Amino acid sequence: MTLFNRRRAHVPTYPEPGVGGLDDVIWATLCGVVTAVSTGTPSSFLEALHGFSDRLSFRSQRLYGYYVYYLLKCSLENTLGAAPTEAQFHAVASHARARFRSFLPHESPVLEDVLRTPFALQRTEIEGVRYTICASVALGALLDDPTRQLDVMRPALDVWCAKGAATIRRVCEEVSA
Repeated sequence: MTLFNRRRAHVPTYPEPGVGGLDDVIWATLCGVVTAVSTGTPSSFLEALHGFSDRLSFRSQRLYGYYVYYLLKCSLENTLGAAPTEAQFHAVASHARARFRSFLPHESPVLEDVLRTPFALQRTEIEGVRYTICASVALGALLDDPTRQLDVMRPALDVWCAKGAATIRRVCEEVSA
């Protein structure tokens, strides 16, 4: 499986400034990947990840990355508050590490930095598709009821995307096809 398959057809629907609007294909893919981690097995995760790699264009993958970045931050803020401490990041990483490791064993050492990234507190920079996949697995490892919890966070994601719509579109369009 390659994470960048050039034959994908999905073109993202970008949020409109001040209005929002999430892309349903990207949202469904994200929910599938996160739910597979939260409630499934590594094989169900790989199956869901094929939806990411086979169905989403470069631009759609980039927009997916924005979604998961915000959702991870939202989930952590709901649990830890707006300014998590060193001890809190460490505790959350310790709690999620076994589940995270069962899906991405080679990425286990970067889990805490993945959790810190939405707060700009990471020690090691993790970028691009690597961050997107690691953040998806981290989010799934943190959620107990992913369907309900993602549905609860969706309106806040929509508002966040509406506020940053111009930047999101610009950055996603910079990705070469």
